[in-house]
Amino acid sequence: WFEYGFMTPFHSELARLYPDWLTMGQNGSKSINETPLDLQFINNPFFSKQVWLNPLHPQVQEFIKALIIEVVTKYQIDGIQLDDHFGMPIKFGYDPYTIQLYKQEHQGKSPPTDFSNPEWMRWRADKITDFMIEIYQAVKAIKPNVKVCLSPNNQAFAYNYYLQDWESWVKKGLVDELLLQVYRDDKNSFIAQLQEPAVQLALSKIPVGVGILSGTLHNPVNIAQIKQQVQTVRDRHFQGVSFFYWESLWGYITPESPRKRRKAFRNMFPTKAIRPFHQKI
Repeated sequence: WFEYGFMTPFHSELARLYPDWLTMGQNGSKSINETPLDLQFINNPFFSKQVWLNPLHPQVQEFIKALIIEVVTKYQIDGIQLDDHFGMPIKFGYDPYTIQLYKQEHQGKSPPTDFSNPEWMRWRADKITDFMIEIYQAVKAIKPNVKVCLSPNNQAFAYNYYLQDWESWVKKGLVDELLLQVYRDDKNSFIAQLQEPAVQLALSKIPVGVGILSGTLHNPVNIAQIKQQVQTVRDRHFQGVSFFYWESLWGYITPESPRKRRKAFRNMFPTKAIRPFHQKI
């Protein structure tokens, strides 16, 4: 699970040793306050301040691809999973490398100052898609049966905030399994996410599971909501569910006692799971 994608803590050795690998906003800012859900119990900017490796930079691409190839080559894995951070925050892309690359492909013109300019968004998103093609081909060249899985946010959020056009990745056959993050408390909002066109398209082509939030330290989720969401997913014939995150499944940060919570999970999953199979179209 390559959870961090292109994100790295601002204090990391990676950021310190390779500052030219980082992308930035128009004002020169290289950081974004984004605390992963599993670290939100730490009220410390040391953990929440993140910088972003430039997914368009060839050395960054070489580094990320090498990590993935190493895992695929050296370990007996069923697959790799990329995440919602396998993209670029929309406000970024104003680093020297990306600006120069854009100018080369636009008759010397600089990128638009409006980071949400549709053409500027599409250009960056397509570059990330091109790299996704490289990743997929590299994995399959080593072990054709290893799955390339993706766990994104909904298509609109993924594209409009992280330039991650995963719907096109599915259309291009670059995703073997999709695990959609649907971390919603409201029932109607949860259902609406499952009914979006991009999700239904994916469901027609590959196995699609649904990521359900089982709680964080500051946002415990009661077992009644979890059971309701699992049933909602099953009623709509998705291929499975996943929970985020481990400590909140049946630990000691939950509304119910650990004993009651574990019993509820055993009742929801009384038999062994069968791995979904779906012939790609």
